[in-house]
Amino acid sequence: MPSLNERLFFQYSGMVGKRSFSMNSWHKEFLNSSIQINETLDFSQFDFENIIKLRYEFPGRKVRPVLEVGYFLDYFFNNVSDYHFFVDNVEYFVEKSKVYSYSKTDMGFEIGTGVFGKIFNRRNFYIIINYQSGKVRKNASIMFF
Repeated sequence: MPSLNERLFFQYSGMVGKRSFSMNSWHKEFLNSSIQINETLDFSQFDFENIIKLRYEFPGRKVRPVLEVGYFLDYFFNNVSDYHFFVDNVEYFVEKSKVYSYSKTDMGFEIGTGVFGKIFNRRNFYIIINYQSGKVRKNASIMFF
């Protein structure tokens, strides 16, 4: 946004990703130690993450401090979960679902701080620490570019 301020930047990033989770637990019945209970859960989900933010670079020569504030909106799609419940290796309950029982969107704010600069007057580097907070996601990250 050079016409407004040469140190103020408007950024957009969009990312598509997949996350998955698997769990397997088993235990013996407390009162009758011969009964074994086993549960398995497999979950996978694709998501599309959108982030819009303003970045301000403070004055400096080789290294400039950076402050970012923004808003994110995630959309979750193609959700698959598979749950099985066994007692003594006999399957008693199966639930296969492509319906996500939570909201298909998550939104919230993002704030970050870091530094931007040049190494040997040639290569740019960018180190940022971000925090995101939404209905579903609370996330802190460190990125190096």
